[in-house]
Amino acid sequence: MESYSQMIVSPFFAKLPPKKPKASDKVSCIPFPPLQSTSFGLVQEQLSHDPFRLLIAVIFLNKTRGSVALPVFYELMERYPTPADLAAANQEDVVEIIQHLGLQNQRAKKCINLAKAWLERPPEKGKRYRVLHYPKKDDGKDVSLGDIVGEEDKRVAWEIGQLPGIGVYAIDSWRIFCRDKLRGLPTGLPKELTSEAKKEELQKEWTRVLAGDKELRAYLRWRWLRNGWVWDPVSGERKKADEGELAKADKGGVIYEGNAGDMVVGNAKGEGPDAVKAEREVGEEDGGRESGESENMIAEPKTGDARQNAGEEAEAMTAKAAT
Repeated sequence: MESYSQMIVSPFFAKLPPKKPKASDKVSCIPFPPLQSTSFGLVQEQLSHDPFRLLIAVIFLNKTRGSVALPVFYELMERYPTPADLAAANQEDVVEIIQHLGLQNQRAKKCINLAKAWLERPPEKGKRYRVLHYPKKDDGKDVSLGDIVGEEDKRVAWEIGQLPGIGVYAIDSWRIFCRDKLRGLPTGLPKELTSEAKKEELQKEWTRVLAGDKELRAYLRWRWLRNGWVWDPVSGERKKADEGELAKADKGGVIYEGNAGDMVVGNAKGEGPDAVKAEREVGEEDGGRESGESENMIAEPKTGDARQNAGEEAEAMTAKAAT
């Protein structure tokens, strides 16, 4: 019997898989929308226009479920809507807002320090800084601490490398959703996947990210499939998707990810939230970002309309906090 390390369950499939993974395997219930959808459903998509808020959000999403973390994030942004407001905040006041998330003292300090650093040296095009061992081991070792690496310099460095408390998950999120805008390139999903749009997509930063986080990886699989490719999250290699793979993915579904990064799209039996709940319970013992519940989804919509409404609600909350 083939073993799988992770399963992504979508309400867009009518059934559950005929064979469940072992209880010891990691299982994620991440809605995998049809390929024609204009949003995958991650909160990072809604915050892509505001990289500072995106970085604050992922501080909360790391090791905390989105259903718990995101309301607190929006409350914090309503109280401190700008980097200057948050930089001037009293740490005890921030702790009071976020205390039930856990790690409140460390997170409050991290948020305030990030805001201060953002004011002092915000990300700028053509100014990159080292991040040791990212994305590969030994990357950044040829850049001295504090050095500014120019745009034409071939050394590996990043425009947010000077910011404190930025880990792999944060950098991956920023690269996928924000870096192209900073560099003056088109951002977001193309409204129509014309041949020209697909060609343009392949020039974007998200195509170079090998994310370790299960939801970012699921997003990247979906986005590659939208462009007609089956993508290997371990090697970054891709192959043309055949008609059968695209047809299954276009309906949404259960995506099994093998230990070697292979992907199998499955059909199933049973439907509805009870079935999804049953699958989610497998692998929830580990907690944190490896738990069965989706971490950074805007919501857990059961239909395309519900997903769109969830995205609109998140945008409205962001706009409210910014005013």
